[in-house]
Amino acid sequence: MGGGTLSQKGNRMESMRGYYYYDTKDMFGWDKVQMQGSTYMRKSDSVSYKMDAEIAHFYTKTYIWNDKGEILSADKGWYNHLNGEYYFWVNAYILSEKQESWSDTMDYKSDAEHVLFLSNVQIRDDEQKAMAFGDHAERGGARDEGLLTRNPSVLNWEEEGDTVYMRADSIWVYTINIYEKEGAVAGLPNDSLGMSLPEQGGESMPPLVSPTVQQQLAEAAAAQQAAIEQQPAKTR
Repeated sequence: MGGGTLSQKGNRMESMRGYYYYDTKDMFGWDKVQMQGSTYMRKSDSVSYKMDAEIAHFYTKTYIWNDKGEILSADKGWYNHLNGEYYFWVNAYILSEKQESWSDTMDYKSDAEHVLFLSNVQIRDDEQKAMAFGDHAERGGARDEGLLTRNPSVLNWEEEGDTVYMRADSIWVYTINIYEKEGAVAGLPNDSLGMSLPEQGGESMPPLVSPTVQQQLAEAAAAQQAAIEQQPAKTR
């Protein structure tokens, strides 16, 4: 029986057993370790905490809940309280409102909204109805862009439709608003990949592309048809 508690700058660490080194300001805790602050809560069985640098290392399966509504876990890693950076290795995992991701190694700079995944990467995006695989992936930026390399592949599905499979040496994924330059269409979301359209034939169904793009497509189709008609009959 027993246990102890250590608090510093709004961070509190509790464990059933542990050591505190006054000279180096290092705290080691094991057996039902829990750390929490204003933006996170962490549970593990083995944690060391450098009070000067405000960096916590963990050496067994650890779960973290943060103020963004994310759940993170890994078997080993560290977390920097000053800059909000997580570095996980061995079974790294992150679950957010819209995505679920797995990899062997993960470097997540939460303040910058940038994530680097390495080795055995799997990313599931329910909003975009897509899954991505590879051994190297990065995600972040204002448009939530993603770069996949090292044997990448992507699949995209519809609830009542086909599934598209893609494979390349490198895949760059991002979302654009097809109405941005021509003006927004009332009632449609900004995310063109995430919208669901009315059934075909509906009078109120908006165009999938802007009038300018429609005209360009029509001109290209007419030119292609004219070229085909000018070919000799035997070559058709």
